[in-house]
Amino acid sequence: PNIIGLEIGTFKGDSAEWFLENIATHETAKYYCVDPFTGNKEHEIAGIDCARLEADSRMRLAVFPQVKIIKDYSQDVLRNFKEKLDFVYIDGSHIACDVMADSVLAFDLVKIGGVMIWDDLAWEGFPDPLDKPRIAIESFLKVYARQLKVVHLGWQAIAIKTSE
Repeated sequence: PNIIGLEIGTFKGDSAEWFLENIATHETAKYYCVDPFTGNKEHEIAGIDCARLEADSRMRLAVFPQVKIIKDYSQDVLRNFKEKLDFVYIDGSHIACDVMADSVLAFDLVKIGGVMIWDDLAWEGFPDPLDKPRIAIESFLKVYARQLKVVHLGWQAIAIKTSE
């Protein structure tokens, strides 16, 4: 009851559906999905129709009353977000500087004892290591090591916020 989660990067809605079916299940839960549905270079290369993606995601997630889809850029939303979060799932842009910005902005919104999850730690989609999510995630975890307890490192990284 009353759990509040936020997901950065909704894409097809797979992870949102999982969280809504397994964690944010109570009628008093809130789950925010933040995605501009504009895509980027990676989506262009793959030929992804972002308008279709948005429509499909909205239809798929419409059955969950606790979800709110926010069509906007994550960093704009995070800068103005007013609620404290029990968890945040960062899976938006794979560009390292975006991952870092999302992480820093989300950290301030997560409650002590709350969970931060990053997807795509091992994603290799860009040739330059300075562009990949790994450098941002690992750097963030090092800089915030006194305020987080890392509980998992694999394809995803998971940490619990232990202090401000």
